[in-house]
Amino acid sequence: MICRAAVDSLTTELGAAGFESPRIEAERLVAMTLGVRRHELYVHSEIRIEPAEATRLSSLVRRRVAGEPLQYIEGSAPFRELELSVNSAVLVPRPETEQLVDHVASWIQSKRGGLRVECALDVGTGSGALALALISEHLVRSIVAVDLSESALGVAASNVRALGLTGRIQLRQCGADFWAELGPDERFGLIVSNPPYVTDAELECLPDEVRCHEPRAALAGGPDGLDIIRQLSAGAPDRLEPAGALFVEIGAEQGSAVYSLLKADDRWSEVRVYKDLCERDRFAVAVRR
Repeated sequence: MICRAAVDSLTTELGAAGFESPRIEAERLVAMTLGVRRHELYVHSEIRIEPAEATRLSSLVRRRVAGEPLQYIEGSAPFRELELSVNSAVLVPRPETEQLVDHVASWIQSKRGGLRVECALDVGTGSGALALALISEHLVRSIVAVDLSESALGVAASNVRALGLTGRIQLRQCGADFWAELGPDERFGLIVSNPPYVTDAELECLPDEVRCHEPRAALAGGPDGLDIIRQLSAGAPDRLEPAGALFVEIGAEQGSAVYSLLKADDRWSEVRVYKDLCERDRFAVAVRR
């Protein structure tokens, strides 16, 4: 079978399986099989797919039809201007989380006159997406990034090395009490987190692609989804420098609850909830007095 015919056939198969963008996915899988970029398929449209390549392509297709995220199959995912290694040990980076970096940038510009934060903390770093973006975009000078999962930290370490940022990001494994991993005198100008915030009820209703393949520990936030967010709210003021800020991604139905939780603590001078591009509550920001 030639490349063009393989893409056409696979597009039909994926479309019948219910995928929203079957041709794009077909092109990505074929490109991965041939070891070329997707846009290069047009140059190679008449190339013959050899039997060994066809066997590999069939394996990739079976994984995708079984619901495995395409990013895990490819082994990478974009995040802002970065291309990050990902696998089933970490969440697939989402566009919503990219917006959290925009809010940090706006805060640094408006509250700090554009001056970078000297040291930040990333709680639940996963692939290292937030930490790496903040460093790469010159918003902070250094970051301590913690995660419960040793496997996730392995992925983050790979991304740190690939981007040449070793020495700028400290990766630390933490327990359930992530604050305990920090030294008694460690303070930060900024704390960011994309914590688990999916409620127990919501967890069982997630698409199979997420529920069955992405790490449950990075999703499950307890009965109301706020288990880790409560820890962040309670401990962050003691770990922030004066006028430092906490930025947290939250669930679409959690805006009021998280706002009330933060507002009840008089250690915060300012609390806001921002919406994502779909006009859903998505980010909570609190500034320390």
